Amino acid sequence: MGLIIGLVGYAGVGKSTLAKALTVELEKTTEIDATVYSFGKALRDEIWEQAKAIGDYQRVETAFPDMPGEVKVGMRLAMLKPDCIYSKPTEPEIRLLLQWWGTDYRRKQDPQYWLKRWAANLPDRGHVIVDDARFGNEAELIRLFGGKMIRLEREDAATIAPAHASERLDDWWDDSKGIRYKLHTTPTPRFRETYNARQLLKVMNAIGWS
Repeated sequence: MGLIIGLVGYAGVGKSTLAKALTVELEKTTEIDATVYSFGKALRDEIWEQAKAIGDYQRVETAFPDMPGEVKVGMRLAMLKPDCIYSKPTEPEIRLLLQWWGTDYRRKQDPQYWLKRWAANLPDRGHVIVDDARFGNEAELIRLFGGKMIRLEREDAATIAPAHASERLDDWWDDSKGIRYKLHTTPTPRFRETYNARQLLKVMNAIGWS
């Protein structure tokens, strides 16, 4: 197993974009494969399977009578346009569906549900970048596997107000257990993420995270 890097930050800061750039830079500099492995992949896969199982969007009401109306809109959208479940940036209706299914539905049944799914399928070789840790127990699991936590910040990020529990980063983030990295907004967009990935890796090397 190579490095495990957990990226956290409010929605819209650029976690997934940077994660992809980090995989490229890590593979270049270490000649070891690197993978983006998200907690949310199992969530999106499960919703995709559920959308297929329901079949007819008119049956959403019967299948999930306790699902809030605004979340049902997201489920119907997922059934009509399955690709939108995985597309980035995430559409607002799909984000509400992901939040409800992941937190209000599955985590209410078992707070460890997504941790178990993530740990069971963690790649056993190469570098791993986790681009969507949203709860303190997810960050603790990453650290349990030897991973490092990095909180991303960006001045010009178009963030979503942290109303949902999965977006309340300040409730659990601990500066003594990770580092903050402010993303650069220059140079030009074409090279920005490569530049940020290289600079972040330099910071990690400087503090012995390599």
